[in-house]
Amino acid sequence: MKITSLLVFLAASTLAQAEDITALGEGTAEQRARLTEIQGAPALDLALEGWINSEALNNESLKGKIVVLDFWATWCGPCIASIPHNNELSEKYSKDVVIIGVCHPQGAEKMKAVVDGKKSSTPSPSIPEVSLVMPTRSTATRTTTSSTVKARSC
Repeated sequence: MKITSLLVFLAASTLAQAEDITALGEGTAEQRARLTEIQGAPALDLALEGWINSEALNNESLKGKIVVLDFWATWCGPCIASIPHNNELSEKYSKDVVIIGVCHPQGAEKMKAVVDGKKSSTPSPSIPEVSLVMPTRSTATRTTTSSTVKARSC
């Protein structure tokens, strides 16, 4: 209880000191404004493989639901430890929310054993082994750039 009160106090103190609270968010107002063009646009189809606990899901089957993509890996201890909690959330909010546990391609051959062993109830596909273009932020210039990286989690 004391820790929660302290965190609330620190958060309120930080907000009170900030002249523009939007500065506490990700990026500048101009950078965030560029994201408005994707708001309301249809989501991209899920390009995933090896589904466990579900047939392959797509935009049509997920329509009207909140979709949570939980990226995890078979070699990631904290990821494995979160499976029971994800099961609880999935059961509690099953009417409105779908949690999809997306497994990292490295170690995906062990995905079924982990899902079965930890009794995961969420749909669990894996990411195909591909290169993705991911945005990165340069700390020197504070601008957003793109670079090609392997799909990673954790």
